[in-house]
Amino acid sequence: MRSRPTGYALGMKTSIKKSIAACLVAASPLPAAELFEPPIPFPEKEVVYTEQAGPTHDTVAVLTDDAIQIIGTPIRIACEGVTTFEWSADGKAFLATKGGSLLWIPIDGGAPKVLASGWDWVRSPKPSPDGKQVLFVSYKHEVGRRICVLELDGKSPARQFVSGHEPVWSENGQSILFEEYGSDGPHLYRLNPNTGESGPYSPHPFFKGMRVHDIETSPDGRTQIVSSNSGLHLFDVESYQVHQLTDGIFYEDKVSFSPDGKCIVFRQQRIDPKMGRVDPSVVEFNLDTKRMRTISGKAQQAAFAPASFDMQFLNLQC
Repeated sequence: MRSRPTGYALGMKTSIKKSIAACLVAASPLPAAELFEPPIPFPEKEVVYTEQAGPTHDTVAVLTDDAIQIIGTPIRIACEGVTTFEWSADGKAFLATKGGSLLWIPIDGGAPKVLASGWDWVRSPKPSPDGKQVLFVSYKHEVGRRICVLELDGKSPARQFVSGHEPVWSENGQSILFEEYGSDGPHLYRLNPNTGESGPYSPHPFFKGMRVHDIETSPDGRTQIVSSNSGLHLFDVESYQVHQLTDGIFYEDKVSFSPDGKCIVFRQQRIDPKMGRVDPSVVEFNLDTKRMRTISGKAQQAAFAPASFDMQFLNLQC
């Protein structure tokens, strides 16, 4: 548990309310948004899951320095050197990046398979909603950073597109959202993977000019979580309103929605003036109860299992 200086909670609560009020002004001329009760900037204490994993949003996998572990189960897959991961769409494997390779790691104890390789490094795998493709970022010295899409049937090499950061699929899988830097700061773009064409994208004028870390769309497509240097914000696509979830004290990114859209997990790091981002932990935020808690104090990333994940159909080698 992180220690707090005396008087921190009272002063922080006041500052959070002021920052939220400022955000409402910045978002004008929208009608006043219904704001969540401001959460405590970081959880009171680490909470250990005691319930068994199941086909609900309780099933979360976390990435530590040397393994991927499914919380609430004995499943721990050694994978030293893995930098980022995501569940496969069918819930039977993890898509992971290690060095310059994209891997398929079965949950049932099977041997990992290299899906693609040949880059200096790869990051941020994301399966398409239909499970047939995987999106990721690659880097090679000769060509720089590229957004890539690979067909999981293995019949064709990865297609490489424009440079970009933290790409994600739109809810229908027809386009890719990503961030890239220009001379006047960061901008969001939308890429059509069928034509290769890309253009400016803005979920809301409120986010213009923000340093956006990533955008995650809920399974039903009705909301987006935008993580930026100003904290986490929930954007309601239907009402066009912006709700502030956290206040930007920490660096927060790598958001994952539960299948029912009621919870998110994300990485939270303390910002040290000399060392930069340190002390990564994984936090769960319940969008119904407006509360959050630390679920792992030593993890680099977490991801909710897809709705298709079902423990009883796996021949687990624990």
